[in-house]
Amino acid sequence: MQKIVIIGNGTRAHKLYIPLIKKLPFFKLWGVCGANYTKTTQISKDFNVKAYVDIDEVLSDPEVDAVISCVNWTKNSDIYQKIAVSDKASLLETPLGHDSASIKKSYELLRKKKSYLDICEQYHMRPIEILKRQLIETGIFGKIIHTFCIGVGHEYHGASLLRSYLGFHDKVRNVLSIQKDMPYFEHISHKNIFFPGERIQNAIFEFESGALGIFHWSWLNYFSAVRGERSSGFYGTKGSAMGENCMVFINYTEPPKPIEFRRYTRVVEGIEVLQEITACLDKKIVARWVNPLTDIILNEDEIAACYFLINLNKAKNNNKIKPIYSVDQAYEDHILVEKMSDVI
Repeated sequence: MQKIVIIGNGTRAHKLYIPLIKKLPFFKLWGVCGANYTKTTQISKDFNVKAYVDIDEVLSDPEVDAVISCVNWTKNSDIYQKIAVSDKASLLETPLGHDSASIKKSYELLRKKKSYLDICEQYHMRPIEILKRQLIETGIFGKIIHTFCIGVGHEYHGASLLRSYLGFHDKVRNVLSIQKDMPYFEHISHKNIFFPGERIQNAIFEFESGALGIFHWSWLNYFSAVRGERSSGFYGTKGSAMGENCMVFINYTEPPKPIEFRRYTRVVEGIEVLQEITACLDKKIVARWVNPLTDIILNEDEIAACYFLINLNKAKNNNKIKPIYSVDQAYEDHILVEKMSDVI
């Protein structure tokens, strides 16, 4: 059983990582560490774990097997540069830093880290996204020629999801982008905490394979009811996926047919838990996603995060385990963000 320390005492620690670590049988929550030591000590009392004063104390403790960092994003680079030179297995989050210089410095150190390192970028690991990629691998959509991400996730989140349909090996060759602050109507569901207006970002990617990608984002997409439609998907030579709406040609003579996704659940401790999702074409199952943790109460976003935790556990006794979303991939997405962030 791995002894885990959570670095950070904000929402991600409270709402995601601590509950997951407590549920998973192969981890033991060993301690917590955060910028607010009063909050840290309270969490430590709530869960009967150790309270660490700072990251240096965590990394110097031989009892600690692995760390999960979920601090405020403006502090990522400072924390990551210390983690990079430690021997602790680590699960980090995006972004790698708060500006270009800090991102580059974190990356240069993290890429040299010898112990296991992964970046918990969840969007492309949601069950339905995994299943869509399984369908791509069957060839049912033909060659993927166009991908898009419309309002699903900002910056590196959207970029990574968009790239996942082609495979992260397919590098971006060219980027055309425009970003602009627009006027907006102040409303109760609006939470525009960063910019003076509605910041809208559009970009076109050309990949080395020749495929194209479209990225669209508004900073109202997360919060506003009037920016509620969010979708990602792709065009293939034989079909397309727009969110969960998929259509494909089976042959040259018949019209295209839909792929139907069917979710199956079972009751765990009185709660319905997702067990599997099947993709059916013409009444036949053509792909299937199966929950890797069928006896634990988890929603789909939690399952996505658990893939990274499962991998972290596997890496303890197997140094050949590869990260799901490597620091190289994270850095590539940060470079894309920089290329599409010119404001006019």
